[in-house]
Amino acid sequence: EAIREANLDLADPRRLDADADVDALINDQPAIAWMAYNIHGDEMSGCDAGMIAAYYLAAGTDAQAKRFRDELVVHFVPMQNPDGRERFLAQVQTMLGQVHNPDVESLHFYGDWTGGRWNHYMFDLNRDWLPMTQPETRGHAAAILRWQPHMLIDGHEMGALSSFLFEPPREPLSPYSAPINLEWRRKFGREHAKAFDVHGWSYYSQDWYEEWYIGYTNAWANLLGAVGILYEQASITETGVIKRAGDIETYQDSVHHQYVSTIANLDSLVRHRTKVIRDFHEDRRWAVEGRDEHRGVFLLPPHADGSRRARFLDVLLRQEIEFTVAEAPFQASVVRHADGTNADAARYPAGTVVIRSEQPHRRLLHAMLAFDPRMSDDFLVKERSELEKRGSSLMYDVSSWNLPMSYGLPASWADAIEDVETSPYVEPDPGDVTIDDAAYGYMISSHDSDVQRAAVELLNCDIKVRANTKPMQMNGTVYPVGCLLIRGHEQTGDWRDRLTDALDGLAVRADAMQTALSENGWDLGGTKVTLLDRPRVALLAQYPVSQTDFGAVWHALDARLGIQTTLLIMPYLNSVDLRRYNVLIVPNSSGMSQAMTSALRSRLIDWVSAGGTLIMMDSAAGYALLESSGMSSVRRRRDVLEDMPVYAEWIARERGARAVAIDPALVWDDPVETNADDAADEAGAVDDAEAETAMDADARKRLDAWRRRFSPSGVFVRAEVDQEHWINAGVDASLSALWRGSTVHMSKPPVETAVRLAPTASVRLSGLLWPEARERIGDSAYVTVESRGYGQIILFAHNPVFRGYQEGTGRVFGNAVIYGPGLGATPALPPR
Repeated sequence: EAIREANLDLADPRRLDADADVDALINDQPAIAWMAYNIHGDEMSGCDAGMIAAYYLAAGTDAQAKRFRDELVVHFVPMQNPDGRERFLAQVQTMLGQVHNPDVESLHFYGDWTGGRWNHYMFDLNRDWLPMTQPETRGHAAAILRWQPHMLIDGHEMGALSSFLFEPPREPLSPYSAPINLEWRRKFGREHAKAFDVHGWSYYSQDWYEEWYIGYTNAWANLLGAVGILYEQASITETGVIKRAGDIETYQDSVHHQYVSTIANLDSLVRHRTKVIRDFHEDRRWAVEGRDEHRGVFLLPPHADGSRRARFLDVLLRQEIEFTVAEAPFQASVVRHADGTNADAARYPAGTVVIRSEQPHRRLLHAMLAFDPRMSDDFLVKERSELEKRGSSLMYDVSSWNLPMSYGLPASWADAIEDVETSPYVEPDPGDVTIDDAAYGYMISSHDSDVQRAAVELLNCDIKVRANTKPMQMNGTVYPVGCLLIRGHEQTGDWRDRLTDALDGLAVRADAMQTALSENGWDLGGTKVTLLDRPRVALLAQYPVSQTDFGAVWHALDARLGIQTTLLIMPYLNSVDLRRYNVLIVPNSSGMSQAMTSALRSRLIDWVSAGGTLIMMDSAAGYALLESSGMSSVRRRRDVLEDMPVYAEWIARERGARAVAIDPALVWDDPVETNADDAADEAGAVDDAEAETAMDADARKRLDAWRRRFSPSGVFVRAEVDQEHWINAGVDASLSALWRGSTVHMSKPPVETAVRLAPTASVRLSGLLWPEARERIGDSAYVTVESRGYGQIILFAHNPVFRGYQEGTGRVFGNAVIYGPGLGATPALPPR
């Protein structure tokens, strides 16, 4: 405990007395190592190597083991993913025969669809260190932050036919890591190489391994000032693997490689102990003093969706980011907003969260919250060359991950703020539920995202719930679209007790309504308040569905919204009675064209027409865009190039309808001759489309195919929200959405485009988006709602709950599931 406390003093120099002898503290301080393996459950060798290394450190009697014990504190986390490892071991044992087979194509190398890489909800835990949505990451991070290690090892496996990869990475690199950090990783890498050279083993560094995304285990540790080191050993099972040269690498070989790597890195740490600790401390001193780059104040004003904001702040708390709350209004100077706009000054209300850069985790703070970090010019040249020559990207993961954009929360960075009193943040407590007497019923506002959970709980306890499709004003309060109405005369039994129980623990309140007569607008007893139907949800799993996209959707339904969900698999859908369900969700599924039979397609269309809500996203939605699918009238951009002027006209009219301006003289006086297409022409919406259409058909296709080559790996784009649509209840007028891939949705009436991307010139918010990709995705549809018979088809261009923390677009998804069966579809009348 004394060692841990002393290291926390070095990690936060504000804890040190002014006369503290820092040199003596560093010289006496053991270096702290954190050895973590098996974050992917099917990457086995690191776990076993870690156990052997732990035994050696505990029981070894040679000089090296004694020095390790004298000068290091070593934590071993041999297994970070118990669910995945257990699942993979069971699959390997199930699929092994009596005769061992080292062929890497054999099923026992991969397991079945669920695999072992993922955790229970099929999240990739090595992408979760930024959002911290999963319990494994949260617990592990809390333990690491309690010790603030100087070195962290992240042991992995990769393709079976490869060799061994270690530090350093190649570009792009996070601009927020300390330069000295990369120097240490290069030095440790050189010493790692020498340990392998003793055995004559093959290895490499850099290559495919880049470190732009900050949500990897070792990337996160590097931002904390630790020397974060990645291993990638070729994946070998107990049968061994026959390599391309004909040699067989055994599982024992793979464990040996990981063990030697572990000891080599511990040896580097112990030999450079005082210098590593000194650099660690000096970087933290730089962080709290606020010198040089990465400065400013992050500002998060209050938001109507208090629960979503609280979950965002919970992530910051788990990352040990320090912040306070302003007690009075104040002014900020030189302000940069998350929406890309700037201001010389801006006013902020009381309740604004204030995050100053001068704190120990300054690098992590900026890496998490910077709106638009830029890659180096050198890397852009390399990336462009790779795309133009080979059509492949050097990017390994998403190019943007900004947390405020992910949560759909307006935020700003300011150079400075005026003096204002601040107080510690207090996590919101919904308190006890109070239900006042009401003659008519109760309204629950849709501002807070907890209204979704409230709707689920109320419907589950057999309370009849309605939602308004138009704003209403009652008791001086305006209730926007998507508020819940409980009419007393429609309920039975002890419904008030059930109402109280359903709202317990939620950040919403039931406002008593003494009358159905509104003060302004629509009345509570009218046609603009529609009865909801309890969502009976089925989620498609197994091939051809993407495991991680399935997991993110399942997690949103199960852990976030509390919706009972049936998991179905496509080959069995023909034998399932789909009438059990009124919502069917198809996550990202790249093999839909092969897996969807004509008979199944007809069944799904008939089910939708009978009142079902079919929600498809990403590649699954892309399948629905095909004319041959017969499912939707939304189309892929590449398939309607000749019709782009028509789409441009409708997009211009759609935007005009959201900002109507009337000249009464044109209505009542003598009309002026106008062209019906003037509005679209004046907006400039059709110019580019017409220029493109002027080409011959083959040239248009070639141009679009060339532009698809530059499709992004993951960027934040600006989206425009139709706030009058029920699916957007509680969503701001402008939304940031994560965009990946090359499939662009084009929509026009009668399809309802609930969320549409901004025009080309303003569509990019954050991340690498080449001009060619901007041209393709600007003005395209992100969320469409299309009636079909008594039901509807809802298409999301991408996964709205990607990696479990896209809560801005996730709010739209939750509305689709919960409100869809009542507001967008027409359920059957109850039997007489």
